[in-house]
Amino acid sequence: MRIYSPRKGEWWIDYFHGLELDDQGKPKLGPTGKAIAKRHRFRSGSSEEATKALRLRIENEIAAGTHNPVVIRQELRGIRPTGATFGSLLDDFLANKATRGGTAYYADISGPLRAFFGQMQPAAIGPEHLTAYVAQRRARRDAEGERKVRDNTIRKELTALSGIYLWARGNRGLRLDNPLVGFKRPPKPGKRRITLLPGEIEPAVLAALPPLYKDMVEWALYSGMRLNEILALRWQDIDRRTNQIHVLSGKTGGLRTIPLTLSVRLTQILGRRPRAIKADSLVFCGPDGKGIDPRDELRRVREAVTEKFELDPDLFNTCRHTFSTRLAASGRFTVAVMAQMTGNTVDVFERHYLGALPQTAEAAAGALDSDWQLYGNALGTV
Repeated sequence: MRIYSPRKGEWWIDYFHGLELDDQGKPKLGPTGKAIAKRHRFRSGSSEEATKALRLRIENEIAAGTHNPVVIRQELRGIRPTGATFGSLLDDFLANKATRGGTAYYADISGPLRAFFGQMQPAAIGPEHLTAYVAQRRARRDAEGERKVRDNTIRKELTALSGIYLWARGNRGLRLDNPLVGFKRPPKPGKRRITLLPGEIEPAVLAALPPLYKDMVEWALYSGMRLNEILALRWQDIDRRTNQIHVLSGKTGGLRTIPLTLSVRLTQILGRRPRAIKADSLVFCGPDGKGIDPRDELRRVREAVTEKFELDPDLFNTCRHTFSTRLAASGRFTVAVMAQMTGNTVDVFERHYLGALPQTAEAAAGALDSDWQLYGNALGTV
């Protein structure tokens, strides 16, 4: 550890502490196979005596095993610990942040962040802690040894963490450095191939499901609703007078309507569901009237069916894509109306389902010839 002054009135401290870590949270190795130590350099100010005192403090902290370079960096920048933990900051954020359309997105995705960083001071969280967090999330395995948390999920969690720091600076005036700046996050997933449920195996897939889950999958297939939207659907959301289903988007929080008359199957499904006395009762629920946990039995049933018929593991997403594709292929609605019914923007709907629209070369051949012929005759030019 050394202190030096590259120019008059400016003092720096330079030392090595800890190890450089790779994306998996493991120490990086140099050419000789030894772990690479991590270098820290701070501009301590204009006083040589203060810099010497800081060096002594760092040496004592390293000897005691309590040294955290992030805290030193924050203090030198005039950022003092507030005593509040990240957990309390997160509570403040969740209580006052304007969420995504009123959904519980941040509350759901921040659970792992609270478990890992909850007792730490926000100013003390640095790149090394983020690396350890990513490594811990990647290390989670299920009974079969498969990863339970994908990189895309970890990326979303880190994005939420960055949003919390930005909110704290902008809304609470806290002088916190965002630890995500310059941090290498897990890569973005490649473009996902849209999978559909073939019509020829649809009856067999539905027949393989227990009655309740059969109704839920069939409802997704003929309404295009997401799983969380189906689980939240209540009888009061279904207007029999206007034949409309009112859906609160589980992704954006926006409200959209779906015609109940899109398919007779939707009415048949409602007829099979036990009608509750209360209007705010759930349409799809357990025998006790309580909501269904998608992580419980539903997940096991879904996995068994998708494996048996070699479908995408996300069965409800497959149903939603199938609905949107069939809707586009029908040619009975404008793109704007179809986008509204599926809860997408026009751009998103066109990007995914434009190929399903009945606009083939055969259908387009000569489509304008007769129109222009009539138009020309009217003008006396043909």
